[in-house]
Amino acid sequence: MAKKPSSTIKSSINEELKRYSPSARKIIVSAQKLFAENGIDAVSLREIAVSAGHSNNSAVQYHFESKEGLIQAIFELRVPFIEASRKRRMESLQKQKKITLEDLLATLLFPILEMFDGQEQRIFTLFSTHLLSRNTLEHPFYRAQEKMPVSVEIYQMLEENLSHLPKDVFNFRIRLIAGLFLSTILEKQNFIKSGTGIYSDDEIFWGDMINVLAALLREPFRSDRRPLAVALAS
Repeated sequence: MAKKPSSTIKSSINEELKRYSPSARKIIVSAQKLFAENGIDAVSLREIAVSAGHSNNSAVQYHFESKEGLIQAIFELRVPFIEASRKRRMESLQKQKKITLEDLLATLLFPILEMFDGQEQRIFTLFSTHLLSRNTLEHPFYRAQEKMPVSVEIYQMLEENLSHLPKDVFNFRIRLIAGLFLSTILEKQNFIKSGTGIYSDDEIFWGDMINVLAALLREPFRSDRRPLAVALAS
């Protein structure tokens, strides 16, 4: 089960932000909110500059060279802390006799829950959801792999665990479960706001979600045409 976000992690992220100038920090904070609310492609550099309090429309290019550079900076801001959480979980897993698919998924996904709470979690979740629609080579993770060795190791272990899936199908399903997990975070927030809930506690809820995602990955790939596929194609 994921731990509650700690004030230490949040303060550490703020410390990471201090690597940037005050002007660049305002751009990062403003941009991630705009990207989350409106989608990455729908937000212009001018909108970001105005939201960050800049009269100069080229402020983003000055600090980050391009929109892609800004997206990368937002993504990498939290990489050290997500990696640290995944590393702790991996070290714990390696003491077990057997590492299950559910273990790997929890190690990959639960650090997102540990990192954030409240509105910050919602902003990061929406931002990450928008990133999933990008081509694999355009996703910030692809360019940050050298900084994310534990994450890369987990992906490799997942691929080995799911060797029954063709490479392209594996990649697609991984993106699919990432999107489903992010959607679940948002749905969980809706449960809290409305005061409703199907599950008696968080541990049962997130355990069930991991089981569902694991089942999706375990499902064999069928290349033959099935009645539903024929109906959809007609």
